[in-house]
Amino acid sequence: MPNTTVARSTALLCLAAAMGAAPLPAQERSQPRLFLTINAGIVFGGDLWTLPEQPVAIIGGGGFDFDTMRIARRLNPGLAAGLTAALFMSRHFGLTFEAMYLGQHIDDDCTMVAENAALDPQRRNAQVCRSITQKETSVATTGFYLGAMYRFAPGGFATPFLRVQGGVSLRNTSVVETSGAFLDADGTVRDRVIIVDPDDSYTAPTMAISAGVMIPVSPGYQFTLEVRDHIIRMQRVTGPAVAPARHPTEGFYDHAITVTVGFSIVLEKKRGRRY
Repeated sequence: MPNTTVARSTALLCLAAAMGAAPLPAQERSQPRLFLTINAGIVFGGDLWTLPEQPVAIIGGGGFDFDTMRIARRLNPGLAAGLTAALFMSRHFGLTFEAMYLGQHIDDDCTMVAENAALDPQRRNAQVCRSITQKETSVATTGFYLGAMYRFAPGGFATPFLRVQGGVSLRNTSVVETSGAFLDADGTVRDRVIIVDPDDSYTAPTMAISAGVMIPVSPGYQFTLEVRDHIIRMQRVTGPAVAPARHPTEGFYDHAITVTVGFSIVLEKKRGRRY
């Protein structure tokens, strides 16, 4: 009888030791992982607004005679770059913080719809229109985002993911204001404002929805490929006004599509260690 008791005690001790040394999968907890990513790529452009007929007072015409311009504005493709931090407390869900830069150029197309050259032989409004078309203005938008990210099948050769973020964007210039230059009779180059921007703030709410894939290249490092829709609130012209005057405008959400590649460093918090 004593031998049986000793045998049972020994077996229980061995089982407890084995369980302590090798926890069951259900008892293991995921370790926090921090992904630091630098990415770069391209942001695509698109149409912003079109003003089919804009009356422009003829210089020297006494303010009662007008030429007419057609002005269309779009954003050209440019560079996209950003820094992302993603903290995963589980295998699938993570929280993200990101700063993203979008660098584009305004592309204007101005044509004279109607012109009275007899009242202005120098055709100064036509000069202004040509100057608008030839002018290059850079538009730099910097967005700051907070959001969430979900990974599908982490740990495989390639891990697809979805990300949704919200934040604020800062733009360096107006996407409404329009001006051009002309050569006056005395040889002086003068600037003429055709459209005045009624909004003096270039800060706007922004969202971003993206999908991509993570591809590990070695322990602690990976590449990412991502397609994203930046939904940025902007202003556009909705009708003409007698220049220079404030045109009717409205807010709208522009979709700036980006395609980026990134390189990530993966830091994992181990028990008793820091990242």
